[in-house]
Amino acid sequence: MRQRSATTVTYTVNVATAGTYDVKVSVKKFPARAVWQMTVNGTGLGSGVDEYFNTDAYVVIDMGNFTFGTAGNYSFKFTVIGKKFQQHRVRNGV
Repeated sequence: MRQRSATTVTYTVNVATAGTYDVKVSVKKFPARAVWQMTVNGTGLGSGVDEYFNTDAYVVIDMGNFTFGTAGNYSFKFTVIGKKFQQHRVRNGV
């Protein structure tokens, strides 16, 4: 399930087995993209990701390891935290 607002998008992800996972995010970089920060159930994961690129480019961002203490649903939230100074309108490409 996905919930979206002007500056955030949240995905509910079911984690079937507790443990430590290497979290990766696939994105489309593009000239009108934002800088965003990811959280899992409110805990920051990785640093801000700048999706700006001068042409279309599909990439995988390694956000690092996250430990899920129990199986169940987790909220993966992406929040816009900035943009390149030359950009007038930006979007989150997640």
